[in-house]
Amino acid sequence: MDHSKKDILRTTLVPILLGDTPRAHLLAARIYLRSGISSYVCGEKRRFADLIDPFSSFYQISSDEGVALLVLGKLFPNSDYIPILVPCNGYYERFVKENREFLESRYIISDRRELFSRKPMSEF
Repeated sequence: MDHSKKDILRTTLVPILLGDTPRAHLLAARIYLRSGISSYVCGEKRRFADLIDPFSSFYQISSDEGVALLVLGKLFPNSDYIPILVPCNGYYERFVKENREFLESRYIISDRRELFSRKPMSEF
């Protein structure tokens, strides 16, 4: 991918990966290596991997569904960014499914399996 496309993506898209799991960190690395975009990994507790992961930043959210919705509702309000929400474990897949209407009004919702199966944009 040429530099101008990477710059546009880097200044526009914000991947928010729900669930502080190895899958989330692997996906953050893949996104960064393909497009140069850093991700936010959201979870209840900070893990050691969060401290050494150069591809993402950790953002703590509560396991309480109401509090999590409140926090997610206030991330990037009326900004020029396009936030992409990606559930990375079973709990957050159910969370997104149950709260889809609210979340879709604020985020593009994607599936981690779909992101892993896509070719890099440079191959199109």
